Amino acid sequence: MASVDKQELPGQALKVTVTLTPEDYMPVFQKELKAYRKTAHLKGFRKGTVPLNLIKKIAGHKLFEKAISDQLNDALEEALSETPIVGNRLKPDPDVVVDIQGYDKPATYTFVYWALREPKIEWREFDHVFTRYTVSDDLLQLAEKELEKFRESFSSVTETTDERDETTVFELVRADEKAAEYDFNFFLRITDVENTELKEKLLKTPVGEKVPIRLEHLSEAAAKIFSEKLTADDTVPDSVTFEIQKVFSIKPAELNQEFFDKIFGPGQVTTKEEALEKISLGLKAQYSSMSDQILMKEWKDFLLQQLYVEVDDAILKLLYADKIEATDSVTFRHIKDEISWKAIRLAWKEKYQVETPSNNEVLHYLARDLGSQFGLPPDHELVVKYARSLIKSRAKEYYSVFFAIFDSSVFESAKADLKTREVPVTVEELIRKRDTAYADPVDMDAG
Repeated sequence: MASVDKQELPGQALKVTVTLTPEDYMPVFQKELKAYRKTAHLKGFRKGTVPLNLIKKIAGHKLFEKAISDQLNDALEEALSETPIVGNRLKPDPDVVVDIQGYDKPATYTFVYWALREPKIEWREFDHVFTRYTVSDDLLQLAEKELEKFRESFSSVTETTDERDETTVFELVRADEKAAEYDFNFFLRITDVENTELKEKLLKTPVGEKVPIRLEHLSEAAAKIFSEKLTADDTVPDSVTFEIQKVFSIKPAELNQEFFDKIFGPGQVTTKEEALEKISLGLKAQYSSMSDQILMKEWKDFLLQQLYVEVDDAILKLLYADKIEATDSVTFRHIKDEISWKAIRLAWKEKYQVETPSNNEVLHYLARDLGSQFGLPPDHELVVKYARSLIKSRAKEYYSVFFAIFDSSVFESAKADLKTREVPVTVEELIRKRDTAYADPVDMDAG
């Protein structure tokens, strides 16, 4: 039997040394030779009668290395059976080179492997006040804007020539010396024109006629779109001449029962007031969820600071060489954080009896996300089928969702007891804080 020595070192480092003597692997090698001989086909010999010396010449080196590899893997598996390691990552020591000799020169081989032990922590209570953001904007006013967006999404579009008003949209094509460089059209709403003289000119200029437009006379949003399209030569002129190709009237949908049924479902809403109330409630829930996301991130970061587990940097870089470049301090830090967070998550789970997500929960979460992408209900046959295929074929996708649900469950068990102070912010500020909190492009599998 192989000799195995396990050393638990500071920084969660685990050094595993496996020593294999000829007595460990040669019997296995002989067994492999005989097994190979039983199925070997060689011209001039019946099946199973090829001499062992010929078998050695044909497959001896391969079978010899397999015998050593099998014994080594069995020894490592047994050594780690009661010692969970981070990310199931085990790497050979780069400074210990093992030169396997031929089967005719049996020798004693020593292999050295490194891993990081899964850390364990003891939970502690903390007296800390966290920040929970609340939206200070008038939800009814925000609901009015959302309702207008819904109306615009169901707008009716009519090509016209003479009738021009606040619903007018112009299809323009560049008509100056740079025209040949542009094979796409520009669209301009009359409401995006902020200069009175230009607005009056556009409303009177016939289709096919030219009109000069200065970007400073447009709304900020329209000017940005135009300037992005006008940068073929990396310069944006002060004034650009366009030809009016077509004129459209785009009228938002009327607030009638047909419109309400399309947006909210048949019979759910019958008046504008009911629509605004329903939208307001949806916005309130949406912003509350965003606030919880930010609070959860602050809570997680705080726990990481207080319960951080130090790991051996050199071993971590060895284990995650495929993810960490020499100067990649961001990925390095995130992997260390993930190792600590897994220990914190498990400690919380044990203390507060938080249940791990079931496969059905992961499936439902994925189906809900996929359904929203494709505009289908989460229980739609195609959505559920696709979600199931992702779970089967993409372990990474599965565990990403699994731990997202798990972390949310852990947070929900903690949220009621957290001390918080409410800070009012605008919706714009809330979204920015949420995006900043979760601006984490790093992809890890440390946990």
